[in-house]
Amino acid sequence: AGQWSYGVGLAMTSVTSSTVICTTSSVTTFLGSRYFLSEPSSAKKWLGVLLCIAGAVLLLQGDRAPSGPAPSWVGDLICWLSALFYSAYVLLVRALVRDPLQFFSFLGAYVLLLGGPAVALLLHFSPAYAGPFWASFSPEVLWLLLLTGLLDNALSQFFWAQGVLLTSPTVATAGLGLTIPLSVASDLLLGHSVGPWQYAASAVVGVGFLLVNLGHHAAKEEPADDNAAPLSETRQEAAGGGRQ
Repeated sequence: AGQWSYGVGLAMTSVTSSTVICTTSSVTTFLGSRYFLSEPSSAKKWLGVLLCIAGAVLLLQGDRAPSGPAPSWVGDLICWLSALFYSAYVLLVRALVRDPLQFFSFLGAYVLLLGGPAVALLLHFSPAYAGPFWASFSPEVLWLLLLTGLLDNALSQFFWAQGVLLTSPTVATAGLGLTIPLSVASDLLLGHSVGPWQYAASAVVGVGFLLVNLGHHAAKEEPADDNAAPLSETRQEAAGGGRQ
């Protein structure tokens, strides 16, 4: 749902608007984790989350060329819904998943057994393919699909979920912003030009991620805040008080 809604929203608005809106998922994830999972809050965490968003905005300042259609409030709203879907997904992973390997193994088997035949039928009856669709796949394409599925889907999702369980949804979401400094580093290694906006965005995102981590570890050492009880515990206490 999150990927689909982002694709629909991106087709209806600009790349700049969609990127900035999707970076707000760190805020919604932090608020949701705070309310539902009792994740401790601190000034360092808030500042770190805001810096992660500011880093994405700085990166977009370095690319002022218009890309995609003009911004529209409908496309912006759909992109914002995509950010909410991501926040709900990461909160559910934190609350329900105990073994990421088992979870993604089951999810992959489910998609393969149910989604695989459906996609094969759609491609088979598609007018774009005169014969069997697999006949047009060269060995290079098959290897590319295999590597993309392994690195971009399986391993990245597994390590991301493991990071969610070992730290918090907020830390894991802020960590996704590190793709900005990593992309800058890859451009430097490949000999591509890097502008001052990219350097500034990398520094801001790196500092934001560091502050989120410092706030997370500092909060773990402090006593738990009774006012941040999970919603389920609050309901249980209210029900118990009503019975009395």
